[in-house]
Amino acid sequence: MTPTVAVALLGLGIINDTHRRILGQLPNVRITAVWDPLPERSRTVAAEIGSHCHAYDDHRELLTQVPVDCAYIAVPPHRHSDHEILAARRGLPFLVEKPIVRHLGQARLIEAEICKSGVLHAVGYHNRYTPHARLARETLDGAVVGLTMGWTCWVNQVRGSQRPWHSWLFDDHQGGGQLHEHTTHVFDLARFFVGDVRRVFASRAQRLPHDIPGYNTADVNAVQLEFENGAIGQIVATHMTPTAYWWGINVLADRAIVEYNQRKLRVQVRERSEEYEPDAPLGGHYWEDAAFIEAVRTGNQSLIQSTYSDAIKTTAISIAALESAQRGEPVAIETVLQRSHEETAAYQVV
Repeated sequence: MTPTVAVALLGLGIINDTHRRILGQLPNVRITAVWDPLPERSRTVAAEIGSHCHAYDDHRELLTQVPVDCAYIAVPPHRHSDHEILAARRGLPFLVEKPIVRHLGQARLIEAEICKSGVLHAVGYHNRYTPHARLARETLDGAVVGLTMGWTCWVNQVRGSQRPWHSWLFDDHQGGGQLHEHTTHVFDLARFFVGDVRRVFASRAQRLPHDIPGYNTADVNAVQLEFENGAIGQIVATHMTPTAYWWGINVLADRAIVEYNQRKLRVQVRERSEEYEPDAPLGGHYWEDAAFIEAVRTGNQSLIQSTYSDAIKTTAISIAALESAQRGEPVAIETVLQRSHEETAAYQVV
């Protein structure tokens, strides 16, 4: 008989609600503990899940004392404190959502604790887990990639949208804006398909007038990527469209063209072209959660497609892009990564 995996959810916003729905579909998985900075939300969600689920007002108590098998950590970029460190020191497997932090100095401290403990962990770059993404990567294996084009286009969440308004999402100082919060998925797929990035050059602009307090970000973004292998990419992002256009990435190589987005995968090799429809109702999140829970059951870290150390490299792209747009000049990824080791002094280890 397969043992039940007891799960804790920390941060009860949109993304952990998605995980909650998926975990409810997986066999022998039970959410037994929840926490949110808003205690009333914790109690409401716990009641919705059932009598076996308990709400906690203190995330430290949950992560250090409550008997669970793993934790899902989903808090805004600027709200990460000691969540991952406490889990790592306890040896509690965890999945932390992207972006992992707002500033990489903090990520280096968390990375050190993960390496020291050897705790099983994952970062929520869920698109890596889909059969479509793996097929796209296999198709491009050994090919000479020339050009990568990607986009993230979200409906305007401030004006006329039914989606919740999150002030931190539209504050570069807190959430890092769309480049850091949303487009990080496309940056990650670019790395997954093509390879590591050498440097970036970015432009940003605010095209819509906003009189909302705390609104401090760009409506449109364009980032040019230079990859270590010589390929070139262009990633654009906006959240000013009237309807959602979502995301996608196209890769043009010497022997294949790959078009991958939330709706389909299209692969063209010479004159032959094939299209593949969505492979799960909830896309990459389903495959990610299934892989993570299996990794928890078996202790097999190799089932995880995105580790914390690897996620630091993806996070460095959006941080470099924000810096590039501000300075008006290219920024090397290695410079951002090296500097992050010097920035750890700004963060305190508990």
